[in-house]
Amino acid sequence: MIVLIRSAEASNRYAELQAKAGALELQARAIQQCRAEIRQLGQRIREADDVDLRERAETILPDGRTARITSIERLIASFRDLIDVLGIATLIIGDLDATESVKITDKNGHETTRWKSARPELGKGQQTANSVLKDWHPGMKLIDELAALPAADHATSSEGYDLYVAYQKPISAELDGAAPSTVIPRTFEDALILTNTAAMADVEGSSTSAKVKAIVGQGLSGPDLADELFDLLKTAEKAAFALDCLMLTNPKALKPPAYIADGLKWFETAVGKEIAESELKAGTVND
Repeated sequence: MIVLIRSAEASNRYAELQAKAGALELQARAIQQCRAEIRQLGQRIREADDVDLRERAETILPDGRTARITSIERLIASFRDLIDVLGIATLIIGDLDATESVKITDKNGHETTRWKSARPELGKGQQTANSVLKDWHPGMKLIDELAALPAADHATSSEGYDLYVAYQKPISAELDGAAPSTVIPRTFEDALILTNTAAMADVEGSSTSAKVKAIVGQGLSGPDLADELFDLLKTAEKAAFALDCLMLTNPKALKPPAYIADGLKWFETAVGKEIAESELKAGTVND
């Protein structure tokens, strides 16, 4: 009996360490991506023929260096400040990144609360781990609030420029042999799969694609399918799966998830508005 208990404890500890390692890897990727975005913004500012613009950017990020910034929150704050300086229409496509609180016993025998990744569900007190959603726009952390955000409120212009933040919202999953049901994707990959369940039968190549095809082919209900995808995507070869989707004989058979489509439609309008305003100013100056 003691051996069984210790085995269970060891198993729980291993699962905890594995989840922590996965979270650290995702954070490292997010930091790397954010640094790349900041470098691109810095390059755009340096290329602009505006001394004041460059000076303001320099106060935010001296020499454009991000190597010493290891916090994703600080990087996002710098990214936001640079966007404020540029004042350009910005579309941010992010993930809902739902988490739920769990009580664990640490190595010292003390009970503590940790937040771990979870499949998004309403009424569970879940929170987002996405710093953009919490600290920038729309400035919310509860999944229930984010899921209920009206479509028009994804956009804002309170900082003097147009901004739209897109993330996964509740969708109706229509599956063969099962009644439509509402689910909330957590990441781009499960959103893509749940939006294109029929097309998944033709995606092949990597082991992840084979697993996705097998799971979708089981005829599960929306919530059950979402559970299976959530577990699969923890260790999935996401890049390989994306390439397999691109290699479809008819790639147009894939529909973009609704939150991405909505964001791109907004961006097209916002950029068109900026171009029209720029042309109007240029015409005024020329006159």
